[in-house]
Amino acid sequence: MVEELAVLKRKLEREKRARKAAQALLEEKSRALHDATQTLSDANATLEGRVHEWTREVRATHEALKRRAEELSRSQQHLARAQRIAGIGSFERDLRTDEVIWSEETYRIFGIVPGATPPTRQEMLAFVHPDDRAIIETSIATHEKGLSAPPVEFRIRGRDGTIKWIYLELDVILDYEGNSTGRIGTLRDVTELRAAAASQKELQRQLQHSQRLEALGTLAGGVAHDLNNTLVPIVALSKVALEELPEDTPVRADIETVIRASERARDLVKKILAFSRKQDLVQQEVDLALVTREAFQMLRASLPATIEIVEQIGEVPTLFGDAGELHQVVVNLVTNAAQAIGSKIGSITVSLWPSDEASSHVGGTGPSVNLSVADTGCGMDEVTRDRVFEPFFTTKGVGRGTGLGLSVVHGIVTGHGGKITVRSAPGEGTEFTLSFPALDQHETRVQAEAAA
Repeated sequence: MVEELAVLKRKLEREKRARKAAQALLEEKSRALHDATQTLSDANATLEGRVHEWTREVRATHEALKRRAEELSRSQQHLARAQRIAGIGSFERDLRTDEVIWSEETYRIFGIVPGATPPTRQEMLAFVHPDDRAIIETSIATHEKGLSAPPVEFRIRGRDGTIKWIYLELDVILDYEGNSTGRIGTLRDVTELRAAAASQKELQRQLQHSQRLEALGTLAGGVAHDLNNTLVPIVALSKVALEELPEDTPVRADIETVIRASERARDLVKKILAFSRKQDLVQQEVDLALVTREAFQMLRASLPATIEIVEQIGEVPTLFGDAGELHQVVVNLVTNAAQAIGSKIGSITVSLWPSDEASSHVGGTGPSVNLSVADTGCGMDEVTRDRVFEPFFTTKGVGRGTGLGLSVVHGIVTGHGGKITVRSAPGEGTEFTLSFPALDQHETRVQAEAAA
């Protein structure tokens, strides 16, 4: 019994020691778990802080990228708008990949829908006018060698068929070794600039012509006035002397010669005064068809038989002007046409017709009366055509022309509110076309009363 109690006691002590060891182990594990939990909590807090920090950095980076993207978009829109306003397009070609980038304005200049695939080099050259392709190919080849070339101007034909003048500037893109890797350039539509320059040149030419006319007109008017004062007593006293001379006196023929010469000089003075626009015009209702026929009656006897006169004179409305000056216009133009034909066989065609085109004369506010004089003579080159209305300009030899005939015609036509144009080419003859404003009955009464 005692032994059993001793065994039980020892067993209880072992269990007690085991429980104590287990308790100590449990406490140790608990402390380890607590320490691990604290470490994990600290790590979690650190991670959360870093996550928040990274999130802020990502958001800041995202906002910065967004701002950069917006700034880039605004910059691209600003560049596109500036190119559209200036009419300047740009392009870039990678010579290694043959990739091409075009700006929107470049698409517009070539008449291609923006966003479409840019054309290849050969397709782009197809847009260029055939006469200008050699210029472009030479410029491109020079840049592909890494050399610079001056800007060039050339023509292109858009897909809508319009012809445009383009000003091209190219630059070479080089790598670190100095090799040509790309080409960048700008295109400018200078069609309107060229048209404006041509218009300005024409206006300057007209201004210079007008100034010369004004200066020469002033000089010619003064000379003609003095000459006219000198001729008046010569003509008057010669006629008086002629009336007092007997019919059979030999001096009578000399006096008649003096009178004819004086009258020719007087007619020349009238032409000079008409050129200087200092002569008083007899403004009235004029039938240009009648004036033209009367001029023909006078001219037929003086024209050589080798020249055929073709009349195409229709009925036209009347116009308001000076019949004598209009008669002089027809005579000068037909005489000039006959001189252009010379001794060769040729023809002069005089046409007269009405027109309802409002823009055919200077006023451009109503119908017009049109007169044309065409010959089969030698014709004129461009330089001569540009100077044909200049005073004292003539292609005739010394003593054969004064250079005032067509200047007088131009002055008379413009003085009547009309317009004169010339069409001519070497070997193809010449045609002068005149347009005058026609009258209706109301205008006739108003202008006649104003002239009275």
